[in-house]
Amino acid sequence: MNAHLQTSFRRLVPVLLVLVLVMVYSLIQFGCTNRISGTQTENKKPVVFFVNVPPESTKVSRNPVISWIGTDADGQVKYFRYLVVREDSLGGLTPAQFAAQRLPNLDSTLWTYLTVTVDNPMTSNSVKMSADLQNPVNHYYPQYVFLQAFDDKNLGSDIVWRLLLRNDNPPITFINAIVNGADNDTSHPFINSVLPGGAITGIRLTWRGSDPIDHPKDPPPFQFQWKLLGPYQYNNTPTDTFHLMIQKWVKKVFLANDGLVYAVGQGAKIVKCDTTLGVANCDTILVDTIKTPGALGAFDSMLVMNDSFKNDSVYYRLVDSSTSADGSGWTYATTDTFWDAFRLRRGTITRQDKFIFWARCRDDASVPDPVPAWRGIDVVDPHYERGVLVVDLVKVSNTVRVNAPFRDTARNYWTRMLTQWATDRGPSFAQDTFRFVRDTDYIFLNAGPYLDALPLLKVLAYKVMILYNDDIRASAITQSPTIGPPVYTGIDAGINTWVV
Repeated sequence: MNAHLQTSFRRLVPVLLVLVLVMVYSLIQFGCTNRISGTQTENKKPVVFFVNVPPESTKVSRNPVISWIGTDADGQVKYFRYLVVREDSLGGLTPAQFAAQRLPNLDSTLWTYLTVTVDNPMTSNSVKMSADLQNPVNHYYPQYVFLQAFDDKNLGSDIVWRLLLRNDNPPITFINAIVNGADNDTSHPFINSVLPGGAITGIRLTWRGSDPIDHPKDPPPFQFQWKLLGPYQYNNTPTDTFHLMIQKWVKKVFLANDGLVYAVGQGAKIVKCDTTLGVANCDTILVDTIKTPGALGAFDSMLVMNDSFKNDSVYYRLVDSSTSADGSGWTYATTDTFWDAFRLRRGTITRQDKFIFWARCRDDASVPDPVPAWRGIDVVDPHYERGVLVVDLVKVSNTVRVNAPFRDTARNYWTRMLTQWATDRGPSFAQDTFRFVRDTDYIFLNAGPYLDALPLLKVLAYKVMILYNDDIRASAITQSPTIGPPVYTGIDAGINTWVV
């Protein structure tokens, strides 16, 4: 190729490249469309179905774990929802009719929603079901579980359902008292306080539930209702207010193993039927002929918490009760401390009365304890209304007191000394603020009504306590279980205590 042709070719190359680029651009710009041709596929709704766990019409005595499977041919299942409806709430409709006619119009918040995640496909759940509150053991309550799946475009599957039947064994309630840090201490009374605070004041109670038949281990959380009633005057006689209230409103009952409660002494009958042979063979047992607990059940005492009791202005003395947002009083709390317990019947002198704490639990089927727990509680209402208490701790006899003055001599000394001290403070103080009465405010622990015991009720009536001990052989007298605890409790309650 000569030089002239080479030069012409080199000049044509850029022109040809430009032409090629123009042709490619034209093809892209005008020869292609941004729309996909053809028929677009409609989003398919997901499919959900129950697996055979548990099978249809299974009878259960606690909330069952139900399993299912959900699929979506053109996407993925994003969440499931289910709703439990009792058979008697279908309004005479079949499950299919109820699903088609009623469920679409129900409030969506009534459903339970389960969101699918990468780690949890949410294909099973413990489903809360209810039981017959009137006859929870013998009657299996039929109820339907309606289930639906939704895909990533919020399209729902057809609703499916499964029939299950549940009964329930009622739970049992227990009450514990905490006195001076000891759990279920019944040997010492509580000490009332008008205001919260203090290490030993207030009525500290705990309560718990148990369901040994349906949930022998790891039961679900129980809910509780409780009431604190009182005060009731108590002196351990049949005519005190506490005993009269018990006689009127606490009844002996027989709690049958099927959870039914029968009154004792009223001719109640238990009917037991055997249908194993296809024919009902029934026996009738008079409750009043049952002498001991056994295969039929056990005896118990029940505080009758009915409207008649609540309208009894003499004995229904409600101090406090459980509260909840829905007004039912059912709460998950299992402990509380009660203050100002004597506010319904305040006094001016130190006294000890009885209170009643009543509590019942209910389980995950909303079945309550048929015989709620109750217990009497001793509570001291301290007023510290007297001045000085002298406690003579000498334990030997009056005539052989080792290195100590005779008892009367010691009592006379303290009487003269304290009386003179009060007089020196002024007549008003001696007569109104401080009065030392020899036979009341000076007590011996080796004779008379206070033999070897110092009542806490006595201690809490004083502002100042003097522990007097001149017996060299009884220097550790406050270690006695009937003397030391009231002394230390009094100190904790704020009594100014001196050891001489």
